[in-house]
Amino acid sequence: MNSANRNARFALLAGAVLCSAGAWSMPPADTITRTETVKYDPKEAATPEGAAALYTRLQKAADHVCGEPAGTKRQLSSFAPYAACVKAALGEAVTALHAPLVMVIHQEGMTHQDAALASR
Repeated sequence: MNSANRNARFALLAGAVLCSAGAWSMPPADTITRTETVKYDPKEAATPEGAAALYTRLQKAADHVCGEPAGTKRQLSSFAPYAACVKAALGEAVTALHAPLVMVIHQEGMTHQDAALASR
C-alpha cells in the first residue's frame, strides 16, 4: 500500500510539473510582441550599397517595434531594455535573411556610408 501511495504521489507530481512547464516558458500576460515586415529584393542584398540600405531599413524597423508607445518619452531608465530589444530584433532579422553582406554589416557595425566606401 505504501508503494502504491508513493507511486500515486509521484504521478501527481510529474503531472503537475509537466502541466506547469508551459507557464514557465511563456512570456508574462501583459507582454506585447510587435513585428514589422521589411520587403526587399534579394538582388539588393547582394550588393554592398543595397545591403547597407537594407540594413538601415532593418535598423529603422527594429527601432519602430522596440520604441515606446506613441505619446510617451523615452527615459534614461528605459534605454537598456530598448537597446537590448533593438539588438535582439536586428540579430533575428539578419539571421532570417540569410544574406551574407547584410550579416557582415551587422557583425562589423558598419553604417550605410561605410559600406558604400568599402564597395568603391
